[in-house]
Amino acid sequence: SDCFPGSFHDMRCIQECIESLKFNTILTGDKVVADAGYQGLAEYLTCRTIKKKPRGRALTAEEEDVNHDLSAIRSKIERAFGNLLHKFKILDLPGGFDGRPEKFNELLTICVGIWNIDRRRALGITLPPTTDDNQQSE
Repeated sequence: SDCFPGSFHDMRCIQECIESLKFNTILTGDKVVADAGYQGLAEYLTCRTIKKKPRGRALTAEEEDVNHDLSAIRSKIERAFGNLLHKFKILDLPGGFDGRPEKFNELLTICVGIWNIDRRRALGITLPPTTDDNQQSE
């Protein structure tokens, strides 16, 4: 997806992407886990958000359990983003990547690719050779 100015709320960015059909893969039934600030996403796609405590009453035990499970998932995602920003300081520059958001998508894709290669190596995961790799070795 395209970058948006930092002044845009994330929900606005998501709405614009969905409305312009840039999220067509998500619209096919994938589930999204989001924090409570994105409860409006349910209007656009299948999502799970933490349930806010209603005024004057507590959450049920089941609602608290669901919130706990969603928080556990989200914390792993937030940690991954934090690690990515820590490893690639260029992603966390004040004002964004050199003020050129059109280049940020490419930069982020490269950083995530490097991060994934590094994580696979650290975990000892090897990928099967591709068809191109098999043809080059012959």
